[in-house]
Amino acid sequence: MSSNSSAALLSGRGTSLALGGAHFLAEELEAAGGDHTIAFERYEQRQRPYAEFAQNSVRDGGELIMPSTQEAIDARNARLRAVAVRQRHR
Repeated sequence: MSSNSSAALLSGRGTSLALGGAHFLAEELEAAGGDHTIAFERYEQRQRPYAEFAQNSVRDGGELIMPSTQEAIDARNARLRAVAVRQRHR
């Protein structure tokens, strides 16, 4: 699977895309009689909508992982500490 058809980091769809893509590719290789040029093109046409959906399903997740300002980092860390405290008291 090429990088343009991989899942976004926070989409939670990486394994599904990999397994589905492998299945699509196997089907297309069989249908094309082993002609990888034809199979790869058909695979790309089938796989792309799923990859694009995964990539577009996560819009603001990057700011959670890598905040752009110190203020945002402090706010994120405070939220994470609050969640951790709540989890310990359950």
